[in-house]
Amino acid sequence: MKRRAVIFYCDNTRSGKLTGAMRDNQNYRSFLMSSLGGEWHPAEILSVRNPTAWDVQRVQSEFLFDADYTNVIYSGHGATNMADNRRQYLELADDDVPFNWLDTGAQRQTLILDTCRNYTTIIPRDLQGFDEDHYYGFLGKDSTRRIFDNAVLKSPPGYSIMYSASPNQSSLDISEGGAYSLSLMKGALRFRDCVPNFNIMNIKGAHLRGSEFLKRDFQKRSPFTQTPVMYRKNRLIQYPFAVKAF
Repeated sequence: MKRRAVIFYCDNTRSGKLTGAMRDNQNYRSFLMSSLGGEWHPAEILSVRNPTAWDVQRVQSEFLFDADYTNVIYSGHGATNMADNRRQYLELADDDVPFNWLDTGAQRQTLILDTCRNYTTIIPRDLQGFDEDHYYGFLGKDSTRRIFDNAVLKSPPGYSIMYSASPNQSSLDISEGGAYSLSLMKGALRFRDCVPNFNIMNIKGAHLRGSEFLKRDFQKRSPFTQTPVMYRKNRLIQYPFAVKAF
């Protein structure tokens, strides 16, 4: 299976600097390459700092082309665009683009957006884009990379989107990283240490557990309410987020 992950991290764009974006990149790279994250190879992960709209399109056509499974992560400023049917927009180095620019065209996709979703009005530009169970087991002792691959291929084609906040909400950014991203990884560590009978934690389970950690550990540090939301969470089989070998 050809897998690709891209981390777009925007720590210094028009709306100001974000101290946590660079840490998000480091945290996600370490997590993905770990046994818990599925043993991604370094060559399968691309980090892009403060990308332009052209950079995003180049990554789509060159690095993500023909992948069977993609995991695209965005850490940076964003908003809900009232002028474009309330679609989520992302703030790049040179432009604001709708979230579906990150649709890779792969049959199987996960998209994680750690960004604000406050209401705003952005006039869209005519740029080319791209129009229940939380845990389960895999029989046999194997590498976590193979377990991750098999879990992806077991899932039906489609994509799921994990948002760090609900519409018209902000996302907490701290020096350690985005609060939602940190909560997702904390949930994965808890799965590794405290869920002995299963070796796969899917993205829905990661989102729900991460949302709990966000509320418990970070809400008191934030001046605003942040409620993560996941779309396509009712898919019968979800993609893996964290895996471990028995």
